[in-house]
Amino acid sequence: MIRKLSIPSSTRYLSEVRNFVRQFLRARNVCKSDVNLIVLAIDEACANCIVHGNKNNLNDKLSLLLESREDELLVKVVDTGENVPILKSIDDNIVSECIDQEKKGGLGLYIMQKVMDDVQFLNEEKENYCLLKKKINFPSPPFQQKMFLD
Repeated sequence: MIRKLSIPSSTRYLSEVRNFVRQFLRARNVCKSDVNLIVLAIDEACANCIVHGNKNNLNDKLSLLLESREDELLVKVVDTGENVPILKSIDDNIVSECIDQEKKGGLGLYIMQKVMDDVQFLNEEKENYCLLKKKINFPSPPFQQKMFLD
């Protein structure tokens, strides 16, 4: 199943993103702890695209595509802002520095990499992509027995 959301490029719309992702995962019977972690990772990906790519420009849009496959969640976040240098990963030293210095922000990529199984960034012409993958077992809905009254 595939679902898409498009929002103005502003962090004030991130609550819509979180609700959209939460509903998508809950409808597929994903356990609450996995839902919370995945929502956090996708929220970070969207926030990074809004702040670093689109520079909070309300004239730009952010698109989010969610796809559930049999055993995998695929996420594509697309912004049309400027291409920004992309870190491949963040080591624990940077994480320690952020915590020690009580920095606000700076851990988004780290969180995405810890929660998701694969995180990739691509720049193509006028679009930037953040691609996330998570192996996940989408359980079948619980069987609900219908009662027939004579």
